[in-house]
Formats: sequence, structure tokens, C-alpha cells
Amino acid sequence: MTRQRPRLIKPLPIGLLIVLGISLVALSNRWDSWVLRNTIAAAPMWRVESACFSRDGTRVLTASQTGAALWTAETGAQLLSLKGAPMKQACFSPDEKRILTGSEEGLVKLWDASTGTCDLEIKHEGAVGGIGFTPDGASIITADAKGTIRVWNAKTGEELSKFVRKNGGFYRCALAPDARVLVTSAGHSAKAWEVASGLEVFDFPCPQTQRRAEGNILFNAASFAWSNDGALLAVGCADGTVWFWDIKAQKNTATLKQHVEEVTSVCFSGTGTKLLSASRDKTCRLWDVARGMELARFSSAHPVFDADLSPDEAHVVVASLGTATIWQRRRPETVWGITYLPEFWCAVLAAVAFLYVAMRP
Repeated sequence: MTRQRPRLIKPLPIGLLIVLGISLVALSNRWDSWVLRNTIAAAPMWRVESACFSRDGTRVLTASQTGAALWTAETGAQLLSLKGAPMKQACFSPDEKRILTGSEEGLVKLWDASTGTCDLEIKHEGAVGGIGFTPDGASIITADAKGTIRVWNAKTGEELSKFVRKNGGFYRCALAPDARVLVTSAGHSAKAWEVASGLEVFDFPCPQTQRRAEGNILFNAASFAWSNDGALLAVGCADGTVWFWDIKAQKNTATLKQHVEEVTSVCFSGTGTKLLSASRDKTCRLWDVARGMELARFSSAHPVFDADLSPDEAHVVVASLGTATIWQRRRPETVWGITYLPEFWCAVLAAVAFLYVAMRP
């Protein structure tokens, strides 16, 4: 007469292995699954310096050595071409009726977004790397490589105010949502300026980084993005980290460390729960801000110079050498009305698998 073994002695390790396997699959898939939608040949053989979506996500604006252009996100067809000096940045006005561009030759131009005609031209002494509108669209803010920040009347081009940094220039700038504070790259730190007075309010030190092999100056604070409520500032640094600064407390609250080269661009999602970062390490990454977890990764054959997340968070545009690629989320946000969470479905599948194995005779 043979003695039977207890039912759960053998199946238990098998069940644990199944749980581990499903967990690994869930972690490898992370949150989102994305597919390449189309590729915009914005500037063959040239760097695409910036790319951004329109508010409705149907158009993409790019800036490159060959000028700026407006494209359809659906097909990649060109809608508008804005020719001029090699451009570093391009952005929409708040009402999206105008387009602002900044060039390496110091020219700032304001274009009609429907006709492509230049309505206003402003001259800076150095290459313009930072541009933007105030939230009401009435003023333009520009920053150049000579260390000058200017505020202009968006209709007349009249200079409203100017403040100068004596020990170097500005690479990027970002205006706070309330338009009271402007953050700029300034050597080894990110400095915040009061727009009304031009006075330095505070600075955020960033990790020290050596110069690149070709000898170009490498700004340690390379990119910026404000959360919609203005409480949090994301700073992309030259060492590949992304720092989150609490503006009220003026301290670093979290750091993302997955990039291995300069973070050239950062932007928050409309809800503020996600952050998109682009880097010279040929990747663009989507993060969960609260958990500091990488949700998705977009690879490129070349360094990535800019990236933007569409307002509905369903598309990402990645600006690299010669092209701007548009990615689309493949996996739905909800399944049967339940918010898609890998942890939730992993737990359900693991429980079912374990019970199935455990109950076998």
C-alpha cells in the first residue's frame, strides 16, 4: 500500500514559479505598450532641435537647421514651412494663431500660423536658445547665449524689460505658469529670476559635469519643465539625471537616474502625473512622477534633442537627427471599465494560476 503525499507539498514551488513568471512579464511590459506611428523627415542630415504638439494633438511643430515647419500628426504631411536662419526653438502662442521661433543667428520671429507670413522680427546679440509666451499671449520672453533675457510686447515688438547675467549665457529657459518666475540654465546651476524686477530669486545646484570631447561647453542644467500648478520644477542635467525641485521648500525631492548622458528635454503631462525625458543617450523615457518608475522607453538611432507628450497622453513625438518620430500608445487605458494597472492584473492571474496548481490531485 503506497502512501500519498500531502497535496500542497509539490505544487507549492510550481505555483510560486508561475507567480514569479507572471510578475516578470508584467514588469517587462511596464505600464504602456507603444508602437511607431509615422516618421517626419523634418530636416534630412540635420538636427531637429525641437518638436511639440498642438493643444488638440493633431499637429506637430518642429525647428531645425533648415527652419521651422508644421506637420499633421496623423500622416506626417507638411502643412507649413517657415524658412529662415537655422532655428533652435519653435513654439505655439497660447491661442495657437502664431508661431514663435528663435535662431542661432539671434533672430526671433513671430509668424502667422495659418499663412506662414512673418509679422514681427526681433534681433538678439547672441544665439537664441530660450523662447516663450506669457500665459495671456501678450508678451514674449527670449534668452540668448550672451546672457541676456528680454521681455517684449508680442504685438509691437517693444522691449518691456531686460536683465543680464555677467558670467555666461543662457541655453534654455522656462516660464512658471503664473508668469512671475523664469528659470534658466546658468553654468553649473539653474537660476530663477523674478520677471517683473529681473532679480535673481534662487538657484538650484546641479551635478558637476566635464566638457564634451569636442570642447563645447556643457551646461549642467540642460532642460526644464514646470508642473501645471507651478509647485514642482523638473530639471534635466548633463550627467543624465532628472531632479525634481519643490519650489516652496527650495529643495530636491526626488532624482531619476536611468539616463547615462545629458537630458536635453523634459516635459510634464497635462495631469502632472507623468514626465517625459529625452537624452543624448539615444532614448526618450516616460516616467510615473509619484513612484519614480519608468513606464515606457523610446529608442532612437541618434541622440534625442527634444520630445513632447500629446495632451491626451496617447502620443509622443521624439526629435532626433533628421527626423521627428511619432509614437502611439497601443494598449488601452481601461479594460472592461477597470483602469489598466499591471500590478492588479498580475495579482489576479497569479492567484488563479496558484489555485489551479494547488488544487490539482
